[in-house]
Amino acid sequence: MRGPDSTIYIGLKEKTSQRLTCVLLICIAVVTVGLRCVRLSERPMHHDEANQAVRCLDMLEGTPYHYDASDHHGPTLYAIALPLLRVCKSLSSATEQDTAKGMVLSPPPTESSFRLLPVLFSGLLIMSLTALTGTLPPFALASAALLAAVSPMCTYYSRYFIQETLLVYFLAITAFKLWNTLRFRTLPHAIGAGLALGLAMATKETWTLWAAAFLPALLAFRWIGIPNGRLQESPSPQTDFSTTSTVPSWLRRQRPLLLLMLTVGGTALLCLIVIFTNGLSTWKGLLDFFRAFHLYAEKAVSDNPHRHSILFYWNRLLWFKAAPGPRWSEAIIYLFAIAGLATCLPHVRRPHGLSLPFTRLLAVHAVTHALLYSLLSYKTPWCALGFHYEFILLAGIGANMLFSLFPKRLWKGFMLFILFGGLWQLTQLNRLTNTRFCADPRNPWAYVHTLRDILNLQKRIQNLALNATPSILVCTSAENAWPMPWYLRCFPKTIYTESCPNPPTSLPDFIITAPETEENVAAWADSLYDAEFFGLRPNCLLMLRYKKETPQTTP
Repeated sequence: MRGPDSTIYIGLKEKTSQRLTCVLLICIAVVTVGLRCVRLSERPMHHDEANQAVRCLDMLEGTPYHYDASDHHGPTLYAIALPLLRVCKSLSSATEQDTAKGMVLSPPPTESSFRLLPVLFSGLLIMSLTALTGTLPPFALASAALLAAVSPMCTYYSRYFIQETLLVYFLAITAFKLWNTLRFRTLPHAIGAGLALGLAMATKETWTLWAAAFLPALLAFRWIGIPNGRLQESPSPQTDFSTTSTVPSWLRRQRPLLLLMLTVGGTALLCLIVIFTNGLSTWKGLLDFFRAFHLYAEKAVSDNPHRHSILFYWNRLLWFKAAPGPRWSEAIIYLFAIAGLATCLPHVRRPHGLSLPFTRLLAVHAVTHALLYSLLSYKTPWCALGFHYEFILLAGIGANMLFSLFPKRLWKGFMLFILFGGLWQLTQLNRLTNTRFCADPRNPWAYVHTLRDILNLQKRIQNLALNATPSILVCTSAENAWPMPWYLRCFPKTIYTESCPNPPTSLPDFIITAPETEENVAAWADSLYDAEFFGLRPNCLLMLRYKKETPQTTP
């Protein structure tokens, strides 16, 4: 028999366990951030990163931000990055300087300064799991945090200066705050969910797919276990769903919850208005925000270079080998996630402390979210980060379920061996993904990535330049111009054009051409310039021309 204070003792024990879990998650997040900060500048800038970075540099110098409804996504990446960049710029110094010519190849802020922002948000993403203490068992949360920390995909794109990591973080906070709003029915959770949702909407337009993935969950609310909007661990067998006479009383009972949901929506809308109107100073940005949905919907279904098959994401996540070299696979996460999905089924033994409604809601949303992204013809690998993180949560739940399935120590030891073996395999792939193969096309996450040869092009121009400000003509298509504006930012006399059939009035010191513009430049430049080739991306070469009288130096 339990003593009179046994309930209090159990409550105190659970609170202590939750506090220790929070401390463990924070420690994992801090270590993860520290490891992901190592050698941040080693990988060349992807053209999407360079595009965002150059826009940030313009804003850093005073250019006002204008939302582009057709590209570049929302303003949160820039708005959050600017204060961090100012700090980094004040603390850093030039990393490479030619004292004779006075040229700086990597003036601050450098690649590390930009990539530090998504790294910090990846740590916050792991730390956000503390919101689920009391909903998921400590073992499940710790397993999910460790899998997220060593996942090659999560690590690779957390070191990318793009919107994806910020978007996943804001959506995760939205989901967790919404869940806690259902649990506790408190105004702070509702306001927090609204703010996070507003920031997600101002980050990237694909938040709509995350929101759409909730529709099947609403249709399956009885199975999930939240009948009539009331949080329960399972539907009450006494509830009669066929009667309609209780609808008015249901509305009366759920009035506080409906008000909280209206608070979430109102807060998100207010946040969105303030951000896109630049503090209510101009309404054009808000109109462009709504116009962007039509433009991105057209892009998602149109013919373009990023049109891929339905299995595009899964080939990269489960088994990828494009050429001689390592095989990439994060299948261990999805094997544990299958076990996590199994916990949603009736009559399945579940570990203590697991919320069945939350697990079912997560399962329906993750599967729907992945299906929506797979069905869209427009695909880029980083888009999978959102549903991949949800499957990592399911994997943590599955690892916990398998660990507690049988009481025998031999079974628990075997499951720990499988879990830590999977973590070790992911860690080894993580190291290869972010070091040796960070810009290699054999890496499934290095998607049409800039080759390391772009750094040689930058240094070659510096070595051949006769003065500190050489003139450079870049004649390429708009697509193949990137990421050169980032790498040539130390040369102020750089002109970009898509066509140059005739020699300019003043011949530049250097000419850079891509295959699509080479023919019309060669007609007048071959007799005046020598040439060398450099790789831009896989199957795309750049030609660097320099005047024949230029003295040769060692490359």
